[in-house]
Amino acid sequence: MDPPEQPKNLNTILLRKLSTAVNGHAVIATFACGGSVPVVDENLLEPGKLAASPPAKLRWDTDLQAKASITLPPPQPEEAAFSAGIRALLQTCDPATFGVGGQDVLDEQYRKASKLDKSQFSTNFHPHDCGILDSVQQILLPSTIKGGLGIDVGPQSFKAELYKLNIYSAPSGKFRAHVDTPRGPTQFGSLVVCLPCQHEGGILRIKHRGQTADFDWANADPRSIHWAAFYGDCEHEVLEVTSGHRVTLTYNLFYSGTNDLNHGVHIPYQLPLYPIVRDMLQEPTFMQKGGLLGFFCHHQYAHAHDSGRKSLPHAFKGVDLAVYSVFRSLGLKVGLHPVIENPEGGMGGMSSKKLMEDKYDASQGDHVDLFFKKSHGRFEEFVQKHGIDINDRQYEKDEEWEAEERYRDMTSLVGTQLHGPKFDPVEKEGASDKSVTDAWPHQRIPKIIWMNEPTQQDFAFAGLAYGNQAELNYRFSAATLIVTIPPSTERLSPSTASKPPAGAYSDHAISASMEPRGDNASF
Repeated sequence: MDPPEQPKNLNTILLRKLSTAVNGHAVIATFACGGSVPVVDENLLEPGKLAASPPAKLRWDTDLQAKASITLPPPQPEEAAFSAGIRALLQTCDPATFGVGGQDVLDEQYRKASKLDKSQFSTNFHPHDCGILDSVQQILLPSTIKGGLGIDVGPQSFKAELYKLNIYSAPSGKFRAHVDTPRGPTQFGSLVVCLPCQHEGGILRIKHRGQTADFDWANADPRSIHWAAFYGDCEHEVLEVTSGHRVTLTYNLFYSGTNDLNHGVHIPYQLPLYPIVRDMLQEPTFMQKGGLLGFFCHHQYAHAHDSGRKSLPHAFKGVDLAVYSVFRSLGLKVGLHPVIENPEGGMGGMSSKKLMEDKYDASQGDHVDLFFKKSHGRFEEFVQKHGIDINDRQYEKDEEWEAEERYRDMTSLVGTQLHGPKFDPVEKEGASDKSVTDAWPHQRIPKIIWMNEPTQQDFAFAGLAYGNQAELNYRFSAATLIVTIPPSTERLSPSTASKPPAGAYSDHAISASMEPRGDNASF
């Protein structure tokens, strides 16, 4: 049986899905995040070093008013004592309830688990000590701009308050799909930390606006502490535990002001954006000849100032960090560049608004291909015929003037690297882009498909221009991520398809995947 025929506009359908995932406030792309922290012997911890934790110790009072404790993961010689300790802990726990209409309800058909309130136990573990909160801050929280100046930019700071200890035990420990009850007006989400204790099942499944993120800690490293954080309006559930005990600490996350930039640990393949991009790249009809995708940074980073440039890409947060991490983890080249507005207006290429337009006949072919053929075709033939370099020459052939103007309007003025504002003191005739070319190093890049619209810009260039009277010619630039998509024959070849995505399964700090690799200099 022949496979079903793909729609002629499948390429556009996939691009629109990606654009939807990163556009606006990009909630779909970053509603949840997660990762893991290796457990090391306390004597081997380096002072001040994040991304590692000593074994977690739980202490509680028994019904006999005696002190009891267990260590997770248990030291190997003490595994028998650990089993006894878990049984003692379960005897101290109460059945877990859930809220309905402001009332606590006990129904093991809906939720079957044991719990201790935070006043009933203590632990040496805190998510701040091993970098978890730094990762949550970067992925889930929007930025703020202090003083309205576009400098000294930092994400919202927050606090994590320990809420409960929960144990989901076999057989049939579970919690059906629900949305948490907010514990205050400043709560924005929840953090679940899974302590090292062998179990099977118990997947944490988080859903938001049709997207799903699964966190399967049963099949992860048994000597690590695993975690997931998500927004408060996400539906989530704990699938049935079939063996062992799933031991978790839950924290409520509250806004608490602003703080400095930082970075931490997270795993790109656990971001909801990851499967969208992965499946898109595995589709042969997606950008068959390759090309460039552009993403305007959603957050402000003062990229034209020394402090902002030096902080990138480590200061990325929210959807910007998600886009950067996901595409790089899948082995693609991601460049960080400023893009300046065309003299004709707009950022060139195909805007996300044009991408999302539905005023075309899909039976005629792919919307994106038809768009570029119409906007670029005539002048491309002229450029190829005469061997013209569009970055070095002006064109004066009257018969090609209309096509040239259209083509120049569709190309993007992309800076070769991040740099501070430029000023050209030499007067030029008119506010042409020739003055920008001289003072602001860039290339004209055609056919960038933009996934979103620019929302944050920095001052980039000023120069003197004269016409009927002298005037100041000035421009602003937007920080962008430009992703190079290889042709489908390259990305789907056996030599690349058989290899796991670079960095997709790393538990290391995110800074390890953000080392400069010369991506800013070329396309």
